[in-house]
Amino acid sequence: MDARNLILAALRLATDFTRKLKPEEVDQLVDGKASIGFVPAGAQIVSTGPNVADVSKELQRLLTRRDGEEYLVALKLRKDQLVALAKQLDVAVRSKDTKAAIQQAIIEATVGAREDAASMHGQSWRR
Repeated sequence: MDARNLILAALRLATDFTRKLKPEEVDQLVDGKASIGFVPAGAQIVSTGPNVADVSKELQRLLTRRDGEEYLVALKLRKDQLVALAKQLDVAVRSKDTKAAIQQAIIEATVGAREDAASMHGQSWRR
């Protein structure tokens, strides 16, 4: 196959692949929040945890630390998955932190920060 035909074949494959994407997946690609990778035949894809966008949305929806804790516990993530999630949420954790400490850091940086701001905004701290 000459170079022109190889390029056309690759573009056809890319077009077929992108047609199968959901609109939000295309948006993530365009925004640079996702990428398309090459996986050689016989290779296995290892999932590092839940979709960070879904987890972030859910954490934004929750109102209390307790709700956040219940949500993260229900996900039943391994420690390595929690570390990956924290990294994607821009939450600082250490590799030697326990699973509970990592969950707590995620909760404090997301739901906890919002809960504290809401209580100060409502001035409940003055009572």
